[in-house]
Amino acid sequence: MKGVLFPTDFSQNAENALQFAIEIAQKFNAQLHVVHAFQMPYATSAPMTGRLTDTLKEVAEKDLMDYKNKIISNHKNLDIITKALVGDVINVVDDYSQIDDIDLIVMGTKGASGVKEVLIGSNAEEVVKHADKPVLIVPEKATQFSINKIAFASDFEDINLSEVFDVYIQFCQKFDAETYIINIEKEEDKFYSSKKSYEAKRLDVILSDVKHNFNFEVNENVLEGINSFVKQNKCDMLAVLSRKHNFFEKIFHKSITNALTCHTEIPMFVIKEN
Repeated sequence: MKGVLFPTDFSQNAENALQFAIEIAQKFNAQLHVVHAFQMPYATSAPMTGRLTDTLKEVAEKDLMDYKNKIISNHKNLDIITKALVGDVINVVDDYSQIDDIDLIVMGTKGASGVKEVLIGSNAEEVVKHADKPVLIVPEKATQFSINKIAFASDFEDINLSEVFDVYIQFCQKFDAETYIINIEKEEDKFYSSKKSYEAKRLDVILSDVKHNFNFEVNENVLEGINSFVKQNKCDMLAVLSRKHNFFEKIFHKSITNALTCHTEIPMFVIKEN
């Protein structure tokens, strides 16, 4: 892993996520790219807009420099790059993450609504939808970096490219984390098809270089099943594979986000299918 992208709005929620970004960058000896997005002001004339933009950029760059110096004071060997960019955070992160040196995006969530804020109409959801790189979402309650057990929720559907797991595998290896692959099925679907059996074996091969185990449980509500598994096994992180089209719409529909209460306390590693 060469680079970690960390977007910040200087909030406390971002501060929590920063600790994760720092730990990961240090562990991989990677560059930490700290990016702050600011909006273009509205003005009645082009010259006024230009002056306001220049002023906002100067303020943002000063804030970022102060932020960088604060980080370096505690992490002197950390290689940090800062950028103040015009635009909304979703487009800024998407554009910046296209550079080859970015392998992982780490961002915090905000709002007392926790995972509802994460998954329904939030910046984190939009970044996951648009970015091509994996995203580590750090909720506001996740204040301690401890990665030992990762619950990887899998539906054993088509896995198109094994390469999409590369960063996740590196992450598990570097932190010596064990992956608990969990498949939740309803009672009527508990007898696995040959296709699902094939995909499970394929996943077994893909993750052969990391510690992992398979777990199969029956629950009429998939998200409640994931919740229960995470709590019972004291997992530190949840991992999911984001499908290209309907991942959030299908899995995290508004009507069932209340089943994800425990996910407001642990980070979520989103592997991108792109």
